[in-house]
Amino acid sequence: MLIASCAFSQQASEKAKQIMERTLQKYSALFKEDGKGIKSMASRLSIKGGGQMKMGSSGSMPLDIDMAIDIYAAQPQRLRFDISGNLGNAQLIVIGNKPILTATMILPITKQFTTLSLSGKLTEPMLTDNREAVWKGTILTYIGMENLKEGKAHKINLRSTKPSDKSSVTVYVLDKKWDPIRFDINDPKSGNYTIEVEKLELNVSIPGEKFEPDIKGYTRISTQQLGTVIMMQIMAATMQGGQVR
Repeated sequence: MLIASCAFSQQASEKAKQIMERTLQKYSALFKEDGKGIKSMASRLSIKGGGQMKMGSSGSMPLDIDMAIDIYAAQPQRLRFDISGNLGNAQLIVIGNKPILTATMILPITKQFTTLSLSGKLTEPMLTDNREAVWKGTILTYIGMENLKEGKAHKINLRSTKPSDKSSVTVYVLDKKWDPIRFDINDPKSGNYTIEVEKLELNVSIPGEKFEPDIKGYTRISTQQLGTVIMMQIMAATMQGGQVR
């Protein structure tokens, strides 16, 4: 029985890895410069759930989240995230320039922005054809198939190999299309959230100005100030929504 159980576990893990590899391979073209595969993407995600936000040493604040993120991506390594919802609005534009990624965070409500330099290692899993290092610290388990409105989807659970990390993510990947369509996130510390892909368009025309930050009339703040400003924006939005208990 033990041998059979181990064999099943290994098969489930290998099948999960193969499906995730197909998904990563499909979308990795967005981070390359060879002009092959997917050249652009426009997507809309919805994020809903409830959890906690740490408030320093004073404890935590309960959060009910109902957000949307519009994502635009184009070769090579050009990304834009338009975030809106009950916790405020923000824009994030990321431009790849090896080995550094330049990110501009824009806060329309407070008319502020900041720029950040990010390591190109963040996109390395999408640029390499050998992703063993990506899976090294992850336990992948194939759960089975589920019928969604978009079609049949493979369910794959991912969790850390660290016993102290109790969080996990269940990814739903459309069969034969290899598009991730839903993510169920379970974290005992921060809460439970569901991310659904409401729109997904590939190889669409995206104007170049989408990736040019419009910061005219905005005030630059430091990266150290950014966290405080975002937290204040979330707190203000949460209080207005009557969510603080």
